[in-house]
Amino acid sequence: MTDMRRSRPIAAIRRRLRQAGGSDRGSMSISMAIIFPVFILVLLSVIQVCLWWYAREVALQAAQEGVEVGRSTKGDFGKAEERGRNVVKDLGGGMLKDPKVIPDRRTEGRIRVTVRGTSLSIVPGIGSLTITQHADGVVEQWTSSG
Repeated sequence: MTDMRRSRPIAAIRRRLRQAGGSDRGSMSISMAIIFPVFILVLLSVIQVCLWWYAREVALQAAQEGVEVGRSTKGDFGKAEERGRNVVKDLGGGMLKDPKVIPDRRTEGRIRVTVRGTSLSIVPGIGSLTITQHADGVVEQWTSSG
């Protein structure tokens, strides 16, 4: 008999809760339908920024290594460009699309390597972001002291 007395108040509470929540039915689904796409867009935007940053770092590393090779080979543009392309290929992993490695001599005795490309885009409505990085340095000249 005691079990019967305990179950009556619990059943009454459940009935009242069901009746009280009747007008809010489906509100959570509508909230999720609004919030979820915004959450996904924010998440994709964070990932997009990370992809852009990584592609930028790859371009900068390729430019720096191209300059180092160019400096040590007396300004050989071919070797500087080749090294830059190899670095983009090795580190890029497809994150830097359409890379162009452009060695240049700004002034006599200096070499500059510019790497241009676009980053991978995953956010709808945002096109590929253009990336341009460059590095320069003095061409090494070996002289004799004689």
